[in-house]
Amino acid sequence: MSGPGNGHTGAEVRPVSEVRLIEIDLSDLGLSADLAQPDQIALATAHVYERFVSYADEGWEWVTFPGSRDFDGWVVSERARNRTILAVRLLSRRAEPSESPPPTRPAHGLSAYRTRQLTGRAWTAEPGSKLWRSMA
Repeated sequence: MSGPGNGHTGAEVRPVSEVRLIEIDLSDLGLSADLAQPDQIALATAHVYERFVSYADEGWEWVTFPGSRDFDGWVVSERARNRTILAVRLLSRRAEPSESPPPTRPAHGLSAYRTRQLTGRAWTAEPGSKLWRSMA
């Protein structure tokens, strides 16, 4: 799916069937709420991405990218001296399921949606689906 702020360009667009806020708990990490530096934003975003994987496996994708400076979905503790990130709220969407029945989970353990997200195409076990070339 393509759209502003989600990091994807040129992917096929399917009709959206659901939109919702997904809140991911980050309170156990003790991340600083001072997100003025790119490294701090990247660290927080990496943790969000890691914990969002289970939602992505179900077909959810975030609409607003948490790695941008203008992202306002951080839930921050209000203690004056030790402000930490407690959670993140992500506006997310899920496309309508395709007409074909869901395939069985492949041996590599990733869902078809996650495989397409990571590789940009469906993975097959056929020998011609990968081009192996000698590095020499």
